[in-house]
Amino acid sequence: MKSMKNSVRFFIAMALVLASAVFAFAQSDIKISIQGTLKDANSSAVDDGAYDVTFRLYNTNSGGTAVWEETANVQVSGGVYSHRLGSVEALDASDFSETLFVGVEVNGVELSPRTELTYAPYTLNTQFAARAGNGVPAGSMMPFAGPLNRVPDDYIPCDGRALSSSEYPELFAAIGTAWGNGTTGIGSQNGNTDFNVPDSRGVFLRGWANGESTDPDRSSRSASAAGGATGDNVGTYQGDEFESHNHTMGSAGGHTHTINDGGSHSHGLNGTDGVMSFSGEGAEGNGGDGAGARVSSTASAGTHSHTMQSAGSHTHTISSSGGNETRSKNIAVLYIIKK
Repeated sequence: MKSMKNSVRFFIAMALVLASAVFAFAQSDIKISIQGTLKDANSSAVDDGAYDVTFRLYNTNSGGTAVWEETANVQVSGGVYSHRLGSVEALDASDFSETLFVGVEVNGVELSPRTELTYAPYTLNTQFAARAGNGVPAGSMMPFAGPLNRVPDDYIPCDGRALSSSEYPELFAAIGTAWGNGTTGIGSQNGNTDFNVPDSRGVFLRGWANGESTDPDRSSRSASAAGGATGDNVGTYQGDEFESHNHTMGSAGGHTHTINDGGSHSHGLNGTDGVMSFSGEGAEGNGGDGAGARVSSTASAGTHSHTMQSAGSHTHTISSSGGNETRSKNIAVLYIIKK
């Protein structure tokens, strides 16, 4: 191994960065990547090769006792080296609950000054993660592809459960009682709940209309749970419905059918080259000699219905078809909400 004189200078050439983005959910096998430059007393890069370097983490920028340390054999090329803290001695996420400084010792002498850790490693600690939200603000909903028992710690399933604002202040500050006042839903029986999370079970999400006609029935939207918002507001519920529409019946066997409304009306009757008899007072053509066409009209019978019967003395039945609901192709996911 190569050694250096006490006058060797050490410089942090790049900001400390996280080596992985998985720490938000898995705080084991933590690694923090750093890169540095080693120079001699003449500010020239040290010779290429492997050097023993001890890395320490302190909660103060000078003096004090290290909360963690490891010694590693690092490879230097052109004076530059890279190392992953935690690759020799495991890092503990709980150590990142306070400001830390990196101390580097070469050839028995710790170089000065120590370098403060940048903000990224602090997301390893749950307190800092909760404060920063891992970049996700409280109240954010997202689909989760796993089962209920694997929901991440910082999230709650969107199953309409009732919660306490004192226990979940950040979530309550974000969504309030738009989704319910906590009197109903899972957990509401304990008497300490005052708001609900969204209940996304079996329903589709729809963007808030906010006055736009894209949701023509927005003003009649109902509350998702007791005490929740109504009308054109976030958190409201809307049942399924078919839009008003018409049906067209095509021809069958060379003839067509028309279904008309059954309102009050009359029917015109045409007779040709034959005797036509009509009962009722004032009917024309009662008897007759068949000498030409006769035309008559029945009297209006008021509102009534018609039974459709096709030529050939057979009937048509219009039956319903389909399943239990109207839906598009879909996959089931579990929606979760950030605490």
